[in-house]
Amino acid sequence: YIQAGLNLSTITTNQSSETQKNTSLPTFNVGALDQFRIKGSLDFETGLLIEGKGSKAKINASGEDSYTVSFDPFYLEVPANLVYHFKFPKKSKLFISAGPYVAIALAGQSKLVGNIGGVSVDSKTDIQFSNSSSEANPFDQAYSHLRMFDYGVNFGAGLDFRTLLFKLDYGMGLAQVNSGQIDLSSNDKNKYRVLSISFGVPLSDF
Repeated sequence: YIQAGLNLSTITTNQSSETQKNTSLPTFNVGALDQFRIKGSLDFETGLLIEGKGSKAKINASGEDSYTVSFDPFYLEVPANLVYHFKFPKKSKLFISAGPYVAIALAGQSKLVGNIGGVSVDSKTDIQFSNSSSEANPFDQAYSHLRMFDYGVNFGAGLDFRTLLFKLDYGMGLAQVNSGQIDLSSNDKNKYRVLSISFGVPLSDF
């Protein structure tokens, strides 16, 4: 089936840092998925999705430096979910799903608005993706240098009406997104959290 929907993306900031507050960034998801029967009501689901992620973050780097960053990277994501179906009357089904995902960055932009060093700033730049620490800036608070790969776990539930699927998913990223982030193993900040509301249309109905 083909799928499209709304993503509400944010990042974790549970450790004291310059990132003081972040809010959800609305974006989208679109792609194609397929389910393969394992046994009984249990299926395996995989496919290709273009997933919008990112966040709006307010940053207070010092007494004078205060600005807001909005960054919206897009990823090509491959999920690997187990899906369990519960049958209801009239052949509709409730289903739950869970499984890991891996994703590779495609493109994105970072927009910064505020004051830095007493100077008003309003700039937009293309996000640079890399996994090389030599290309990273550990002081990059604009989220303009991100890691090429993301991975994590998806949890979901939905209704299958035969000709239309309604899905609610939650993606919990396990990789820190900032390529210049230090102390990678000692904290849980700068990881994606994505809530998705999506609709799917079975290709067999065309």
